[in-house]
Amino acid sequence: MRLDTEGQLFDVVGTRGSATALAGRLYRWKQQGNECADDCDHDEQLNQREATSMKASSTRPRTTLTDRRDHSCFQNNSLFPCRNRLPNFAICFLSLGLAIIDYSEKEGQADELMTPRRFCFIAAPLAAGLLAVAALAFNRPICRHVDGLSMAPGLLPGDRVTMQPAGMFARARQPRRLERWVLDAPESSPAVKRVVGLGAKMGGEQLSIQEGDLVVDGATVLAPPRVLAQTASPVAAEKRYAADGTIELVVQSPIYDDASFAPDERRLLLPVRDVGVAAVIRVPATATRQSPARVVIRIENRGIAWTVIGPVRLGMVAGRLDGNLVGAAWPVAAQMPAHGPRTTLPPGPPLHWSINSPWPDAASKETPSLSVRVEHAANRSASAAHALAFEETAVEELVVWRDILYRPAANGTTHWLIGPDQIFVLGDFPSGSRDSRHWGPLDVRLLLHCLDEVIVGDHR
Repeated sequence: MRLDTEGQLFDVVGTRGSATALAGRLYRWKQQGNECADDCDHDEQLNQREATSMKASSTRPRTTLTDRRDHSCFQNNSLFPCRNRLPNFAICFLSLGLAIIDYSEKEGQADELMTPRRFCFIAAPLAAGLLAVAALAFNRPICRHVDGLSMAPGLLPGDRVTMQPAGMFARARQPRRLERWVLDAPESSPAVKRVVGLGAKMGGEQLSIQEGDLVVDGATVLAPPRVLAQTASPVAAEKRYAADGTIELVVQSPIYDDASFAPDERRLLLPVRDVGVAAVIRVPATATRQSPARVVIRIENRGIAWTVIGPVRLGMVAGRLDGNLVGAAWPVAAQMPAHGPRTTLPPGPPLHWSINSPWPDAASKETPSLSVRVEHAANRSASAAHALAFEETAVEELVVWRDILYRPAANGTTHWLIGPDQIFVLGDFPSGSRDSRHWGPLDVRLLLHCLDEVIVGDHR
């Protein structure tokens, strides 16, 4: 079922008949919208079979999007409960305007001269209803399902992504580096990629992949904490506890760019040098300003220390990343999990690193040693109360992570020139992604929507 709302309203405005009858038809249309949900079940099965066939025919995984918004019937789901029907408030506005017209006709005022006040009295409710309907239809988020592994581990098959449909307004601003966007891919249906190169409106730039890192105009691109939360992969580590409270994390060296989410992939593994630690620390109220707790995360022979006053639950991350020693700490609510289903970092990381300094030996490929130590004033005094506070300070979560290792193009190309009004996009799973390494720089107008939210699917 498809209804041209504008055509229906035009017929009403040009008709001298009873407006109440049309209000009844609008309400019936609203009820008939529920029937669309049954039709969508069949459409969804067709979409799933189509997505399965596309995935089977693809020679290289890529993250595509299966559109769950049918043109004739909007699927009803938990995210958008009003997706398949005209909202109640819009119906009320329209019905009010129609009732006013009907009342005017019954009072014999239809043949009188149309005064400005009477025109506003009749047109205002109708205009408000039309604006409400248009605004809701224009701003209704689009929800699509992910098919492919090119943006793993942050996006996996079965996940859902939401985005705003107002693509023209999204494209009005320049995309920001490292944002995830839906684009009109040259070789497939709309796909999700990460924008890493920005030549648009900036006179162009030089981009290269060096030792697994992104380099733009000679400077290495440092991923902020929120991007690292989407791209970092967990690394197996053995925890060794020392008497002084130090927890040493022993990992196999070197750390390779393997992928647990793609066990069937066969490729040459390469060593990764960007690694670090993510932790969730709970500090009790006994850690006061006079007797604070101290958390030290060591990466090789360099350490980052935080002085903490309780009670607080903190998320912490530190490590060697893109040629820098980085670190950040932020509060994590008590009811929040230690980490999300698609990330090794604690929930809610900040936008920027609070600690960022160049790594002294950026060219080193050796895996650094990692350790976490929770200290308290009790370590430096004989107070029994301080000793009790030290025992109550808990390390709830401790994970070793590694960063993306970007790979050159299949033909060995590592340098690209991005011209004005062009972008360069990459997948988060470099060995399983078709992107600008194969297509080259793309026109910025191919960008469709910026991702708003990711809803984890059942395929975990």
